[in-house]
Amino acid sequence: MIELKNAAVATSEVCSAARPAEHSGYYHGVTRRAIRAGKVSVSAASAATADALTKCLLADHARRMWRFSESFDARLLAYEFHP
Repeated sequence: MIELKNAAVATSEVCSAARPAEHSGYYHGVTRRAIRAGKVSVSAASAATADALTKCLLADHARRMWRFSESFDARLLAYEFHP
């Protein structure tokens, strides 16, 4: 259970069965390579920030989470990556 006070949680899952038909997938913003696996949940002060950070973490495989934590006062709640 997660208790929130003035915060938001966002989760992104690359291979979700509930993905809308018009969703074309996740891609790295610089290299344009497809992100093929992973699931991440983040808490942050706003839903927009939490959602944006989930995409960044999927692209980076959570290697730089400490930078996100410092910059956005966010927390990595859950992360799975199976190539």
